[in-house]
Amino acid sequence: NTGKGAQASATIYSIIETAKSYGLSVEKYLVYLMNGLSNETTSIEDIMPWSKSLPEDLKVQSK
Repeated sequence: NTGKGAQASATIYSIIETAKSYGLSVEKYLVYLMNGLSNETTSIEDIMPWSKSLPEDLKVQSK
């Protein structure tokens, strides 16, 4: 119920919707993203949803 809470929610929703739009499994991507952000040597560009270097297992498997 605060401005900071609204900003935090908007950020998370944006990450989730962007991951979906790139065909990623949201749960797997969020784990991958948090691990990447905690690693000092990871380039931010390498963990973005549009990165060509994302592991294939992050993608939603089509039936």
